[in-house]
Amino acid sequence: PECGIGGPQGPGHYIHWGTIHDSLAQGLMNETDLDRAAIRIWRTAFRMGLFEENGPWDHLGFEHLDSMENQQDSFQAAVQSMTLLQNKNGLLPLKLSSIKTLAVVGPFTFATQNIKGDYTGPNIRVLENSVGTRMQARAKESPSTTLIYPAGTSNINGPDSMCNWACVAPYLCACGRKANHSAYVADAVKTAKRADVVLLTIGDSHVGEFGDRTDNALEAPQQELLEAVCAAGTPTVVVVIAGYSIDLAYAKEHCSSILFAFLPSQSGGAAVVDTLLGTQAPAGRLPVTFYSRDILTERDPLDVSLRGGSGITYLHYRGEPQLEFGFGLSYSTWEFRWSASQPPFPQRATPSAIASGKTTLRFSVDVHNTGDVDSDMSVLAFVNATLSDKDLEGL
Repeated sequence: PECGIGGPQGPGHYIHWGTIHDSLAQGLMNETDLDRAAIRIWRTAFRMGLFEENGPWDHLGFEHLDSMENQQDSFQAAVQSMTLLQNKNGLLPLKLSSIKTLAVVGPFTFATQNIKGDYTGPNIRVLENSVGTRMQARAKESPSTTLIYPAGTSNINGPDSMCNWACVAPYLCACGRKANHSAYVADAVKTAKRADVVLLTIGDSHVGEFGDRTDNALEAPQQELLEAVCAAGTPTVVVVIAGYSIDLAYAKEHCSSILFAFLPSQSGGAAVVDTLLGTQAPAGRLPVTFYSRDILTERDPLDVSLRGGSGITYLHYRGEPQLEFGFGLSYSTWEFRWSASQPPFPQRATPSAIASGKTTLRFSVDVHNTGDVDSDMSVLAFVNATLSDKDLEGL
């Protein structure tokens, strides 16, 4: 119950007060619990100087938040999060000069606010950084390439919300409203068949308070669109804008390439398009395990234990993951070798020795880019240890 007043909006923002009131009335929490949670919030605010007449943050304005350094950091963070999940026949990176007609399809094509994630403030940069807008800008550099869209597509980059943003046909709402969405799907298929390559941008709109999902599938209208477009027979690149594991079984089997962009924020469109066109190279790795929809029948969704049912996370899941934790492809090829200076295995040390700084376990690996594409590479290290509770207390 304490989380009801420990909300991220800051001091004095009492979230779900009705729940707190009911919890007090039912004896699920008492005023001491409430006081303790409130004190934590206010103590933090005082320590941050938020109540000072000339506080340490008062001089910061939009010009500081929107500095060129911060803009570049935002772009780099988005680029580094791009995770390539599939690339059949090396379709990516796209070469616009060899593509006569590119079909640009999907309800997230011109999405702006929906690529920022939750708890984000007003932002003007994102309005010029939708996937559709950035692709239009890059296509101007290739006069031989024509972009085509399904009927109803708009390139207006106005403020958007989860169910009403100024972009692709409003009847194919990202929240899953199905009013006449079949008309858009039908025209999207016709558009795809006229093109040499399709760029399909889809995603998740359940970002925000009370945005819990009942499953890990795409919303029904978007799943229908995905299946129809990929079945049209034109090589299709699927860009997914989402912040969690989504069942992509159909896309893996029937679509050409899949780029998972997560929630890339204000520079998201530029990061996505630069990655699709090879100006940037994807080096992201999945920070979570991707499951099929079967997991809903394998375990109780309300079970928060890691081992319940079929388990969850890469450590405890006993089923076959759709995509493993740490998965991510590259435009290049790589070779990994233990460094010549690498100490022999196994290396052993007691937790207490490590905690005291008397012993250090060192691992060194040489990474060689053996391909033709300049790229970063994320190297993952997994360490397995059997420790007692007493050992863990020493770390």
